[in-house]
Amino acid sequence: MTSLQILVTYIGGVAKSIRGVAVWIGVIAAALLLAPTVLDGLPEAATETANAFPLTGRWEWHGSWTLLTVACIGALMCWQGPRYFDALNRNLLAVSTGALSAVWTFLIALSDGIDQVSSPLNTRWEYLPLARTIDGSEFLQTFLAEAASYPTHVKGHPPGATLVFWLWHTLGFESPLSAALFVLGCWGAGIAAVIATLLTLNQESTARTVAPFLVLFPGVVWAGASADALFFGVLAMAVLFWTLATHRTGWVSALWAASAGLTLSIATNLTYGAMAAAPIFVMILLQRPKLRPLIISALGFLVPMALQWSAGHFWLDGFHLTRGFYAEGLAARRPYAYFATVGNLACLFGALGPVVVTGCVSYLSEQVQTARAEGIKALLNSRYALVTGVLISLAAANFSGMSKGEVERIWLLFSPWAVIGATWAITSTTRRQWLGAQLIVTLALQAALVSPW
Repeated sequence: MTSLQILVTYIGGVAKSIRGVAVWIGVIAAALLLAPTVLDGLPEAATETANAFPLTGRWEWHGSWTLLTVACIGALMCWQGPRYFDALNRNLLAVSTGALSAVWTFLIALSDGIDQVSSPLNTRWEYLPLARTIDGSEFLQTFLAEAASYPTHVKGHPPGATLVFWLWHTLGFESPLSAALFVLGCWGAGIAAVIATLLTLNQESTARTVAPFLVLFPGVVWAGASADALFFGVLAMAVLFWTLATHRTGWVSALWAASAGLTLSIATNLTYGAMAAAPIFVMILLQRPKLRPLIISALGFLVPMALQWSAGHFWLDGFHLTRGFYAEGLAARRPYAYFATVGNLACLFGALGPVVVTGCVSYLSEQVQTARAEGIKALLNSRYALVTGVLISLAAANFSGMSKGEVERIWLLFSPWAVIGATWAITSTTRRQWLGAQLIVTLALQAALVSPW
């Protein structure tokens, strides 16, 4: 390249970065500026958590020496992370990313004290306290009749979410800390699945680029103390299995397809939000359309549904009941327009960090240009259609009317997948700078936001 071409490329990259960061700041600023107007008249306006709205929690500085130590570890990841992942053996890439992510998430939670690693899972709104007191079979049979009396998160999810913690307790793991470590393990497995999916799609370069960003993902502030990290892990494994099913042949493909259907069904019985992941699966299928894996996975999906139906619980009845609870609760008084336009996006952008938003903005701009030049079909056949699927899933969750706040936690189902979009903002010379920006956002949230999770 000539000096002029290098200069033009550099200026273009800077312009894209400025545009993306401007979108990131603009949406967050708009949400914060409108927050007082939206809060006026809402019950939470009188609570101590109102000052962080639309995030759930309150702004209160609680930095510690432990967090400073964690910050030094994060700085080391910014400095050496790109070099480490570039040199790492391909076979170790997924496992290493998942393990480092789980450790980093644990350290972030630990910065507030060992109690904060597990206590958010043990509040009166969560699954764990109830799971210690129930009989699994009876709970499933009577869930619909008793749901109104259950804690907020229990009645807001399928019974599978509570049954997982009941099973964990039944196996002898009685302490909240063991449950928290289990959730962290599932989070790490989900992050590993994201990398493994990219490798299966023959996108090794992308996997190596985004690996350190998946580790230093700002959303770990909520993942370290939330059952939604568990939900993400299960759903991510379903996406990986589905990718393997469509990219393999013969009995191997059939085995992965059955596993994908079974795992997706489990995810759907953990959280109703898993339904919004349908575009991700569709986009993967469109890369290599095959009927046989689709049929086998559908049969695998029906197995858990049929088993719980025979045990006395019908999933659709639970879904309609939860919609009713949601419509009659606090969400009914929260304005749809605010959350669908800037409120939810501001929470999401905080969890994603500036580089992911910048990359996704550039990606969307590029896809619009491609669609104009080559038609919509070119987007469906793109090797990066996975990112499109993720963004459609997030849009579906946003406009469904079932997400009005708390999405910094609820959308952990999808947000780590959006990190792939950061590829469109990262260059070989800016990886460390962008990692530094992500680290700063993570540390700022951890030190300044007091959240239930």
